[in-house]
Amino acid sequence: MNDSENLDELLTRFGPKPKESFPVLRPQTELIKGLRQRGASFETIRQVLQHKGIETCPTSIRRFCRKVLGESTNPPSRKPKSARKSKAILAAGDRTSSVEPSTVQRHMPKSTDFSRQSHSEGPRIAKVEFIEEPKI
Repeated sequence: MNDSENLDELLTRFGPKPKESFPVLRPQTELIKGLRQRGASFETIRQVLQHKGIETCPTSIRRFCRKVLGESTNPPSRKPKSARKSKAILAAGDRTSSVEPSTVQRHMPKSTDFSRQSHSEGPRIAKVEFIEEPKI
């Protein structure tokens, strides 16, 4: 044997052993997987594990779920505003039909109420009107 083969053998036999990741959580894999499938939060899972005598933190559980269970690292995102407005539903009595927004805007009557002028993109701000003068 030459020195490089001997060195590789020695390193394999006596070299540092990689630590097993999540040794406390691995025996509870099925429990954690079942709780996550039912929508349990990481904090809820921590409380369940604590009840079983296992001390851990929500961050470790989150990392375990992502690395071991293969959960997505990105939370489910909301659809962009343009995708939500792609179609408008018109109800006419019992009949409903799906119509493109441009068609809906052409057939809608113009409003003559000046208090409800065309709205701009951005936050909607409530218009507060008192029936009686507030008593201060």
